[in-house]
Amino acid sequence: MNDNKGTIYLMTIVIVVACLWSLVAFAKTPWKEQLQKPTVCGNLIDIQNYYTSMGFEPSIRSSTMDGFSIVIWMHKDYYNNERIKFIRVLEIDPSGQIGCEIFSGNNVEFNSNFWGSMKLQPKGLPI
Repeated sequence: MNDNKGTIYLMTIVIVVACLWSLVAFAKTPWKEQLQKPTVCGNLIDIQNYYTSMGFEPSIRSSTMDGFSIVIWMHKDYYNNERIKFIRVLEIDPSGQIGCEIFSGNNVEFNSNFWGSMKLQPKGLPI
């Protein structure tokens, strides 16, 4: 009886490990396509001052119902007909204390069909 007990325990462990391995190996998660890159976060006022000192201007802002907001900062190329040269996207927490740069890039492309027909307010809103 004791010899069979050890064999049963061993077989149970092998079956459990095999099941766990198959679950992990063949699991389909919604995070498969998630980008693996670091996010830079810090004091919001410090980040805003840094962006301003580098010549970036807050250009587009949007917020969610749970309080998070996104601000898109753009930098003009004054030597190339004031075209947008760099863009940075800043996510702000609901308390308004922490900002995280979630994107930074220098290959800025615009859809001319959209921007050509879009009606912007002449003065806009302060960001």
